Amino acid sequence: MLSIEIFGEVFAQQRPRFSRIRNHVRTYDPQTKEKDQYRWQIKSQFRNEPITVPLLLVIKFFLPIPKATSQVKKKEMIADLLHHQKKPDIDNLAKFVLDCMNGIVFKDDSQIYKLFLEKRYAQNEGILILIDPYCHQKEDQDAAREGKIEEDSFIKHKKTKRRRVSAG
Repeated sequence: MLSIEIFGEVFAQQRPRFSRIRNHVRTYDPQTKEKDQYRWQIKSQFRNEPITVPLLLVIKFFLPIPKATSQVKKKEMIADLLHHQKKPDIDNLAKFVLDCMNGIVFKDDSQIYKLFLEKRYAQNEGILILIDPYCHQKEDQDAAREGKIEEDSFIKHKKTKRRRVSAG
């Protein structure tokens, strides 16, 4: 399993911006500088060719503790007893990181077959990315048993629901 650490401020993906110049509309990404900073850190830690096999990714976002937080709550946040439930949204955080990794770590983000995300409070901001390329060994396929259990119960529920509909 490969790991990449990104230090510094954590950014969420923003919407593209549009500007109008006479009769033409121009689309641009307002986060090119931030993405370049992340890409530089990723390239310095991953110097191989982009991975071409399916991938399992675990991304952990470490977000800052608000300044006006009591010492008791700070300890709970660091111990992961209080979960980060505020903005930025976890899906936008993931989009930003995956866009930065595209073409460097993997050819395209469509190669990701499992993605585990977590955001938590920490004293130092940053991101930890764990990359597990697909392997035919059973241990690697079942990297997260919890996810597999949930998937199996969902599939069984879906099958029983279909039978009820077709029988009635």
